[in-house]
Amino acid sequence: MGTASRFTRWHIRFQRAVRWEFWPWQVVYVPVAVYWFFLAIKARGWVFFSAANPCMRFGGLLAYSKSDVNQLIPADHTPTTIYLSGSESSEEVLEKIAVAKLRFPVVLKPDEGERGRGVEIIRSDDELNSYLVRYTGRKLLQAYINQPLEMGVMYSRHPNEPIGRIDS
Repeated sequence: MGTASRFTRWHIRFQRAVRWEFWPWQVVYVPVAVYWFFLAIKARGWVFFSAANPCMRFGGLLAYSKSDVNQLIPADHTPTTIYLSGSESSEEVLEKIAVAKLRFPVVLKPDEGERGRGVEIIRSDDELNSYLVRYTGRKLLQAYINQPLEMGVMYSRHPNEPIGRIDS
């Protein structure tokens, strides 16, 4: 793979500067914590936000199980997924990949994680072995879907409304 052009390198640096997903966690979460404290007092409850995603631990803010959430979605709307307990050897994982009829590249991610931490595209047996050594615990292994665009849909419904709406 060749070196990136000067424009590409500049563009990557620019995106890291303007997109909050790439900022240090302190910059992102300290203001959120202050605001959360204010809202908690106002709502008279520390986990008031969990009502937004009642099926997710802590409302999906942190430390929720991706596998639990993934299993709520119909299988035809998710990539082929293998749930790993964390005790499997690389040989056992390769066997599961073969049984599921997957091929490299695949995506591996910790079951509990946030902001993309630990999510990697695995392209070979060596990368798989390296990942399994670095990340212990439950994981999801998914088929890699190479598409130019990924989107999320924000749906909300007030408890007193018969139907909800797509907000973004």
